[in-house]
Amino acid sequence: MKNDLVILETYFNETDAELAFSLLKSSGIEVFIRRDDFGGLGPHLTFARGIKLLVRNEDEEEARQLLSVFNNSNT
Repeated sequence: MKNDLVILETYFNETDAELAFSLLKSSGIEVFIRRDDFGGLGPHLTFARGIKLLVRNEDEEEARQLLSVFNNSNT
């Protein structure tokens, strides 16, 4: 379907996930964060399961391009 969500990237630290989220959002891309840390009660699970950024299927290509620039500038 056109409005399906896709996992764009998985981050294992909150700072990187939040920076990428902010970059995409400020570029006009609707982005969602999914984390499985039991509602904040198990923050250690972020290291094992990661923080996933999701975007709509139709925004995936543009979002990947933006993140590639972001990720390359952080290496």
